[in-house]
Amino acid sequence: MKLGTLVNSKKALETLLKGSLPIDIAWELKKLVKVVNPELSSYEEIREQKIIEMGEKFTDKEGKENYKVKDKNLPKFVTEIEELLDKDIDIKVPQIKIKDLIEHKDVNGKSIEITTGELILLDWLIVE
Repeated sequence: MKLGTLVNSKKALETLLKGSLPIDIAWELKKLVKVVNPELSSYEEIREQKIIEMGEKFTDKEGKENYKVKDKNLPKFVTEIEELLDKDIDIKVPQIKIKDLIEHKDVNGKSIEITTGELILLDWLIVE
C-alpha cells in the first residue's frame, strides 16, 4: 500500500471508527490503527519538518506563529512530499465486507453512517 493512500483516507477511517461496528470488525480495525498510526505520525513529522526547513515564519489571524513554505521552495517541497506519499508501506490490511457494515445495526437500530466519498477512499479496506 502507498503511504499516500493511507494519508488520504485518514479522515474516512476515523469516521468508520466512530460508528458502532460489529465486534469482529472493531477488533480488526483496532489492530490496524495500532499499525497505521506510527506511519501517519512519521509522515506528519517529516512534512512539518520540511515546511519549517523550506519555509518562513508568519503570524496567523489568531496571532499564533506558524510556518509556510516559501513560494520559491514550493516546487521542491511538492516534489519531496509526493515522493514520500509514493512510498510503499508494509501493513496487513483486513478485508471488511460491505454487507457486514450495511447489515449491522447498533442497539438503537441505527446503521453506520458513511458517505460515498468516504467509501471510495476506503476501497483498500472494504470489499464486496
